[in-house]
Amino acid sequence: DEFLYLCDTKRALVAKYTLRGEKVWETGYPDESPAYKPGADGKKIKFSPTNLTIAPNGDIYVGDGYGSSYINVYNAKGEWKNTFGGKGKEAGQLDCPHGIALDARGGEARILVADRSNRRFQYFSLDGKHLSFGAQGDVKLPCHFDQYKGLLLVPDLEARVTLMDQNNQVLAQLCDDESNTWGKLRKEARTEFHPGKFVCPHSACFDKDGNIFVVEWVEVGRVTKLRRLA
Repeated sequence: DEFLYLCDTKRALVAKYTLRGEKVWETGYPDESPAYKPGADGKKIKFSPTNLTIAPNGDIYVGDGYGSSYINVYNAKGEWKNTFGGKGKEAGQLDCPHGIALDARGGEARILVADRSNRRFQYFSLDGKHLSFGAQGDVKLPCHFDQYKGLLLVPDLEARVTLMDQNNQVLAQLCDDESNTWGKLRKEARTEFHPGKFVCPHSACFDKDGNIFVVEWVEVGRVTKLRRLA
């Protein structure tokens, strides 16, 4: 069976639906996780999920990107299993894990995390152990991932979209605006945007033919289609 999964950042919940829109389950704050236990003052840390991915066994990996920078793992029934990551700069620590994907290129299933504020990728095993850094220096503020025939697509808030090969080597950086004005420009009128240049790519995906759709974090909204030529 096929299902739809939802990360609701505003309401701080994760949900599973049938393709007919019927709710299968919904889960909110991960009270079961020791990482989210209240502090001595009784206050809970923030939970605000931004993205998720599904493992071959049905487990769901949820990035707490706008919350406390953990990855929470649930089984197919929506029951919490474990938590890894947490805010920091060391290997295995994260700072705004905004995007997350299952990367099985090369045969081994790994969890790929867009460690946005640390300006890097990280790979984890399915049980949450840090494996490697997927890319450092070739990304600015990575937000999301998609894959197509071995290619990795990475929308980057700092005004570009990157295509990488199976070894995460850069093949192309598309519509790159190197002016570093995106923070101001994203609030301007559409007439101020530069043709052929991105402002603030927040998400991107391939269609079945390898064309790319890019959604940007701009006040007036912006969706761009990049047509595959070969």
